[in-house]
Amino acid sequence: MKKIYLLPLGFLLAAMPLCADDYGADAGKSSGLFIGVEGGYSFSYTYLDTILEDQVNGRKYEGYILDEYDDYDDGVFDYGVKIGWYFKNSDMKAYVSYQRNTKAENNDGYKEFSDKVSKILLGYDAVFAKAGDFRFVGGGTLGYANMKLRIDDYSATYDGFDIGGKAGAIYDLNLHNEIEFGLKTNYSFYKEKTVGSRQINSRNYDINIRPYQFSLGVYLGYNFKF
Repeated sequence: MKKIYLLPLGFLLAAMPLCADDYGADAGKSSGLFIGVEGGYSFSYTYLDTILEDQVNGRKYEGYILDEYDDYDDGVFDYGVKIGWYFKNSDMKAYVSYQRNTKAENNDGYKEFSDKVSKILLGYDAVFAKAGDFRFVGGGTLGYANMKLRIDDYSATYDGFDIGGKAGAIYDLNLHNEIEFGLKTNYSFYKEKTVGSRQINSRNYDINIRPYQFSLGVYLGYNFKF
């Protein structure tokens, strides 16, 4: 199977110029600190890139896929908390969030795969349209991802980098309370680690695995603005 590189669609939205005029809504008049909670459901796809490293000369051969290391997918629930700042006289906000996923599991008939992921992300959102009490937003996130991976009896913790994006809407309940919902996507890539060794054609190789993970799903959140 060829390596798959996936660019989050939401990140493209976040990279587009977003208009953040003062729409005159109560929410636009309120600036300062906010805190929030968020939950959602996502389709999670994980690709395990196999890298063979020659034990004699250290040369690496990437893309040599062994039958037992390939890919898996599952649906997961995710949840998290955030704290951030609404900028004065605008609907733009920046925040830091902590997120976790429930365990992703799969069995291809030969091996059992599972992982748990947690993330610390920096985010930025901006409004690109408004209708009544609804504000339509797009945004992006960057940050650290941590994966606890298990393949049968092998288990390890991987550190990596996550990039994400979202497109959704905010409904203003009043000056201090808002509900947010929409679509989000994330792409994480991790450092490689050695999972074992094998002799192939009379040469000894270390087997390294480098995970890549893509997720796409829906989210629902609540924010309180001070």
